[in-house]
Amino acid sequence: MRQAQIGRYQRQDFIGKEISKLGASPGFAVGSVQAVTEDGQVVIASKTGSQIDPHASGAGKIIWVVGAQKIVKGTNQALQRINEYNYPLEEEHMQQLYKVSTGVNKILILNKEITARSRLEAKEQP
Repeated sequence: MRQAQIGRYQRQDFIGKEISKLGASPGFAVGSVQAVTEDGQVVIASKTGSQIDPHASGAGKIIWVVGAQKIVKGTNQALQRINEYNYPLEEEHMQQLYKVSTGVNKILILNKEITARSRLEAKEQP
């Protein structure tokens, strides 16, 4: 009986690790970004970084859905957009929902990452 319990716990541990691996490296990730520069940089900002990992290297394929208003001239404008537009909106949203603050603690800049691994869909505002 003791051996059966150890086996069961080992299976649970194995399954838990496999689920964690799938979460860390999913086959596909669909998301959005805070800005895209005219020369192809994709800029993503986060407080904790939890949504950055699949975009950085974890997901096998990535689809970014981006409004045309997020396309900016260069990196400086992308960072300005994050700090002056995205951050205040997200701060208000987080305060209303959870009564907690947010922050621009982590920024990922992907250079010319629009490849076979990723696809960018730009949409006009209605």
